[in-house]
Amino acid sequence: MMLWQKESDQAAVESIGRPDGDPATTAAGCREWWRETDEGGTTTVQPASDQWRDEAVDDLLDAIVALEDRSEAAEFLRDLCTLGELEAMAQRWHVVRLLNQGLHYQEVSRLTGASTGTITRVAAWLHHGTGGYALALERLAGRSARSAHSSQ
Repeated sequence: MMLWQKESDQAAVESIGRPDGDPATTAAGCREWWRETDEGGTTTVQPASDQWRDEAVDDLLDAIVALEDRSEAAEFLRDLCTLGELEAMAQRWHVVRLLNQGLHYQEVSRLTGASTGTITRVAAWLHHGTGGYALALERLAGRSARSAHSSQ
């Protein structure tokens, strides 16, 4: 049996130092940590960001990957999200693309209307997150390259 205990970022850092030795974990927006103690008394600490996957999230992910095209995705997301949620996600994705092009935060803010705080958080996840942004950018770049090649 595992015992999970939620604690603040500061408590985790004070009690054992940065759990994974990577300052990027905190930079990626993790403010909470989970302390896990197994039956043998071994304690590990993980960022709470590692605890976001559950059955409901997996069900949502399955629904998303089952969609076949942009039109189906648009219909699903419009039913699922408020306009504000869609606009926020679209803005973050725009920020990712501009940061990936090497634009400065102030220019990204001017072009997207995103706050520098939002841009900083997006940049942290782009550079130190799970790799999802990078994978999506890579896949879209591959599609663009194939599309450009086939039109020649």
